[in-house]
Amino acid sequence: MFEESTSSVKQFLVQYCEGRKQAGCILLQDPLLIFYETLCVGLSGDDNLLDTDGFLQPSPTHSGW
Repeated sequence: MFEESTSSVKQFLVQYCEGRKQAGCILLQDPLLIFYETLCVGLSGDDNLLDTDGFLQPSPTHSGW
């Protein structure tokens, strides 16, 4: 049942996007995309997706921790 609803949602979105394309609309990348992705680092549950070690380095004033 879930697989069927997923495929019907996908089909709806494909048809919707094709309709917008035929109407002359264009797809633009969200200028805040990188910001949103940064907020979500570590939320996907896939530890191999990103190397987050660079985000966890202590500041120079706290390097003795």
